[in-house]
Amino acid sequence: MNTQLLTQIVDELSGVMDRPAAEKLAQVVVSVYERLHESLVIRRLDSLETAVRQLAVSQQQMYTEFQEHRKQTDERFRELREAQQQMYAEFQEYRRQTDERFRELREAQQQMYA
Repeated sequence: MNTQLLTQIVDELSGVMDRPAAEKLAQVVVSVYERLHESLVIRRLDSLETAVRQLAVSQQQMYTEFQEHRKQTDERFRELREAQQQMYAEFQEYRRQTDERFRELREAQQQMYA
């Protein structure tokens, strides 16, 4: 029991009633106060517990969404890599053909001036 509060209430009540009655009444008042305070604390703890549960659920949902977005991003990067490889293969073939045409042109010019 909160002795400081109890003493303060007894002192105040002793001014209007006898000391033994003031002590008894003060004990009841402090007891009720402590129960109310405990009840409020319990309600706040329950409220915090609920909030923590909701945060945990939200965090799990966000992580699941993150995993899905990551999977999609990885797939898009794979598609991009494949497209770049295809374009590089086409470029290599175009370059080969161009080099061949320049070789043919050089040979034709050499024959023309020979």
